[in-house]
Amino acid sequence: MSRTKSHAILIVEDDEPLRFTLLHLFGADLEVTAVGTGEEALQAIKTLARIDLLLTDFDLRGNLDGLDVARAMKARDPKAPILVVTGSGRTLPRVQELLSIPNTVLIEKPFDPADLERAVCALLASGDGIGLR
Repeated sequence: MSRTKSHAILIVEDDEPLRFTLLHLFGADLEVTAVGTGEEALQAIKTLARIDLLLTDFDLRGNLDGLDVARAMKARDPKAPILVVTGSGRTLPRVQELLSIPNTVLIEKPFDPADLERAVCALLASGDGIGLR
């Protein structure tokens, strides 16, 4: 992967082993903040100085899901790319609503880490320099 830590991503994943896998996958090249709940994600969206990409699970434990997190991210930065991973499929109404948000991509679980890595790279490259600083 040819990225530098010039990009910052927020990872929201409630499955702890997967969250740490994602942190390991992207942490060497990107500035990564990883949280486990929608509530923690909303706090991070409010407080982090920079988020160039949101990578969130759709199905999160607690009261908030990936759609709620994506809406909060878009309220902060309407141009921010969002990458959603889900095991729920594409047909649920809330997933369909999520996919209607501009610059949002969905990858279904189980996924190949190389596919996820390519999607992150493509989204960051397409919006190079976007995100709040």
